[in-house]
Amino acid sequence: MREVSIRRAETRDTGFVVEAIIAAEKSGSGPLSYAAIFDLDEGEMARLLWQALEEDLEGQEVCLSHFLIAELDGVPAAGCASWIEARDGIPSGQIKANLLFHLVGQNVWKRAADRLKAVAETSIQRSVGAAQLESIYTKPDFRGNGLAPQLIEEHLKAHRALNPEVERAQLILFKNNARAAHVYRKIGFEQIAERSGTHPLLDSILSCPAKIMMEKQL
Repeated sequence: MREVSIRRAETRDTGFVVEAIIAAEKSGSGPLSYAAIFDLDEGEMARLLWQALEEDLEGQEVCLSHFLIAELDGVPAAGCASWIEARDGIPSGQIKANLLFHLVGQNVWKRAADRLKAVAETSIQRSVGAAQLESIYTKPDFRGNGLAPQLIEEHLKAHRALNPEVERAQLILFKNNARAAHVYRKIGFEQIAERSGTHPLLDSILSCPAKIMMEKQL
């Protein structure tokens, strides 16, 4: 029996968390949307994500302290971020947008205006006060060990203990990620929303022009 341990992410995990964010966003073999939006190569975007994690800005997905890490036999094997949506009254999307604007700068942001508009077509509104799960990732060599469900349950257990008023958990994924959706259904999540985009730029930005939201009652 391989030993699994779950802990809160630390500074030494930043590289692994960047890997998790990138892999989850690419959803397999798709483009890295962050890089495509801002016309950066993947290495440049990885460095920006590292800087964003160093800011540790709570209330959105690119926040180191929101991540739990699952170790298998002492090796970081899987990661997942979670937070309570708009706990301080500001939506996570706005917090993340402000953070990225700060990091990429006004000129890059302006050049990305059309691509940002295209991606907005697929945006699904998160429910205020709901627990959010993002960047759910398991390294390929460690798949099949049930690490993602364990991370999700650990996050939800922590939310139930600290925020008993939280009644539901949500996650957003690309519609074509059927394998992940199957895993989430097995642990009680059901699809509650879908949003598709038709902008011609979407094919070069996202791995799929449609996203779904899944929800679980706590």
